Amino acid sequence: MISNSFTQKSIVQALLMTAAVAGSALAISPAQAAVIRQGDLPNGGNFKDFGFAQVKSSPRAFERKTVGGVTGVGVQGGYVEGEIDGKDNEAITVDFTKSETIGSFDLAFLYDKGIFSDYASEIAAVTADGIKIGKLTVLNATDALWSLGGVVTNLSSAGSQAGGGAWRVANPFGNSAVSQLKFAAFSNGGAGSADSDYAFVQLETVPEPTTILGLLAVGALGAGSLKKRKMAKVEMGE
Repeated sequence: MISNSFTQKSIVQALLMTAAVAGSALAISPAQAAVIRQGDLPNGGNFKDFGFAQVKSSPRAFERKTVGGVTGVGVQGGYVEGEIDGKDNEAITVDFTKSETIGSFDLAFLYDKGIFSDYASEIAAVTADGIKIGKLTVLNATDALWSLGGVVTNLSSAGSQAGGGAWRVANPFGNSAVSQLKFAAFSNGGAGSADSDYAFVQLETVPEPTTILGLLAVGALGAGSLKKRKMAKVEMGE
């Protein structure tokens, strides 16, 4: 006959092993990143609530456009339709429900000097929490510089009108979590009213890490509860 103590020990070990395996599986597959895509924003509207973030355009509605095979969203009217430019302080603002670490964002229609009659290489300004300003400056057809570090990747050539002038900035604010991002035009030294206009394409947050500690704790609590019930039955002579 198998003793009660041996059975209780086996049950506890089995539950803890199950929790550990489940926890390990979740650790390998972390939580999914939250993404805001241009296609999810309302063309002709000026606000969208994603739950984890609220996105608005000002002073006019969102407007979508495609150039060189790349689609982005900007603001209606202004100097250039469907882009974020310096007219009336155009901007697209993202307010997060809780502070988030930004994994990357994609921008489009930022071109090298001379493309689409731009008098200077274009610059986008992205402000975090109203105080930390990063500038994405186009250097040539395939290179750009983000002033706060991170990694910049060219997604579509900025060297001709056939390209989309698209860029991805990864890890733009390091490990700092932010509660707001504001995408606005940068005053480019009087280079021209149409300079430094661009569009928003995508933003992705860094997913929160999944830990096994919570699952192990749940498994341990379940095992402890089961052990107590088993001991109570033994004491009652069941």
